[in-house]
Amino acid sequence: MKEEGKVLSHIQRLVAEEHQLFEHPSPSQDQSTRLADIQVELDQCWDLLRQRRALKETGHKPSEAKVRPANVVKGYEGLERWKEYRGGEDRRPLRRREVHSFAPLRARAARCVQGER
Repeated sequence: MKEEGKVLSHIQRLVAEEHQLFEHPSPSQDQSTRLADIQVELDQCWDLLRQRRALKETGHKPSEAKVRPANVVKGYEGLERWKEYRGGEDRRPLRRREVHSFAPLRARAARCVQGER
């Protein structure tokens, strides 16, 4: 459980940094790169947390969970919802405003983790 708290704390720090970067109306290239890195790292953290919880629920040791590579977690999480949001098979990169529209969902998820609604 102690390890899960560390993961959740790290998620909260990343979400806070992500929100700060979203506040910039025209981010620099460095800020855009950092934002993309944060989003991948958040995906990795959420994946690790889900792994730990699934292992615990099935009677295994949560410590067996491992951080998956970025190329693994980037593509599978919510892919169908993204396709639906994008209107089908369109795989163009999301524009900044479209990415930003998912920020409230991330914030809500972070609040749920903290026990708020």
